[in-house]
Formats: sequence, structure tokens, C-alpha cells
Amino acid sequence: MSVTVFLELTAKPGLSAELATFLAEMLPVTRSAQGCEELVVVRSHRDDHTFAVVQTWRSRELYLAYSKWRRDRGDLAPFSRLLDGSPRLDYYDILATY
Repeated sequence: MSVTVFLELTAKPGLSAELATFLAEMLPVTRSAQGCEELVVVRSHRDDHTFAVVQTWRSRELYLAYSKWRRDRGDLAPFSRLLDGSPRLDYYDILATY
């Protein structure tokens, strides 16, 4: 069963453009990963330093395997210097699509 992964990120002051660029460079690889079915990046109307990466994966296990691969490669270290606080991550089951 597919799962939606919701990742909320807040850029440090003055680094939102750099975070947007970083995401644009990294996420095409994510989209091509085994099990990634859809990936959308959005920015908050309320706070232009806040982004969400909304992903649909074939399973939570495939997402976790992908996430481990990113950590093992060291891809997340440069990413963390752009963030104001920790990313907020949650998983959602898809109940219906219309």
C-alpha cells in the first residue's frame, strides 16, 4: 500500500533561495528512486522560509531504504546547515484519491 511522506523544512533566515536550489538539485534523484511514485515541493504562503516535500512511495519500507541510502552517502550533512531547526517528518496512509 502506498504511503505519503510529508517533510516540512524551514530555511535559516536568508537561506531560503539556497534551500530551494538544493532541493531542485537533489530531488530529481529522489523521484527516480525505486518506489517513489510522486514528489511535489511547495512553499508556505505564511512564511516563505518554510517548504514541504510531499512524496508518495510504494511503501514506507522503500522510503526508509532510500532515506538510509541518502544518509550513508552523506547527502544530508550539507542539507542540515541550511535548516533552522530539525525537519519535521510524518507518514500518512492514503485513504482516497479523487
